[in-house]
Amino acid sequence: MRNVSSRDLRRLLEPGHLHVGEALDRLGPNVLTDLAANAHVQAVAEGEILEAEGTIGQKVGYLLDGALAMVKRLPDGREHTVGLLLPTDLFGRLTGDAAPHRLVAVAKSRVLFFDREAFDMLLSDHPDLERLFLVSVLDELDAARDWILMLSGTRVIERVATFLAMLARRQDAYGSAEASPPIQVRLPVSRKHAANVLSVRPESLSRALHALSDLGVIRIMDPATFEIPDLDALLAASSEDPVRGD
Repeated sequence: MRNVSSRDLRRLLEPGHLHVGEALDRLGPNVLTDLAANAHVQAVAEGEILEAEGTIGQKVGYLLDGALAMVKRLPDGREHTVGLLLPTDLFGRLTGDAAPHRLVAVAKSRVLFFDREAFDMLLSDHPDLERLFLVSVLDELDAARDWILMLSGTRVIERVATFLAMLARRQDAYGSAEASPPIQVRLPVSRKHAANVLSVRPESLSRALHALSDLGVIRIMDPATFEIPDLDALLAASSEDPVRGD
C-alpha cells in the first residue's frame, strides 16, 4: 500500500481511458490534491476478497491492473460470476448499501483506492469530478450490457467469440485510431478462470478457441494470446458452432 501525489494520480488515471483524461483536464490543481489526499495504491493477490457479499464497503476502487470477478451466491448455494472488472473500471457503492456480490481478484491486481465518504464529499463539492464519476458509471452500464449479451449466447463458441470481441474493445485495440487489424488480445485471467466467467467447462473453452482458429477468425499465438484479423468476421462466426456442451 502506498499513498499517491496529485501528479501520481493523473499518471495512474489517464492511460487507456480517454474520457477520464478529458475530465481530469477540467479539474483544478486543488481538486486533484484533495482527491490524492484520500487515495492509495494497493497490490492485490489472486484469490484475495476485496469485498464480501452483504457487507458495506468503506472504499471506492479504480482498477489499474489485473481482473476482479463479481460473484453472486444463489439461494440454493450455487455461485455465478455476474461480471468481470478490468483496468479502468470503477467499483464501490457511494450510497452505503450492502454489496450485492462478492468481489474477488481472479488475477494479480493493483487497485487505486479512495475513502468512500471523502470521495462522496468531493463529488458534491466539485461538479467536474462528479462528471468523471458519472462517465465511469456509464462505462460500467455499457460493460453490463455486453456481459448480458455474452451470457445470452446458447452456444459455447458464441460466448467465446463475444468475450474475445469484448476484450478487443476494452483493450482499445480495435477502436484506436492508431490501431489496425490484426488485433492482438490477451486473456486477463487464466483459462480456468475464463471458463468459469463464461459458465463453460475448461475443455469446452479450449475446443471453442481451436474451432475459431480452424474457421480462420482468430490465430492462437500462445495459450493466453490471440490475434483477430477481422472483428466482424469473428462475431459472424459465432453463429457457427461445431462445439457442443457447456
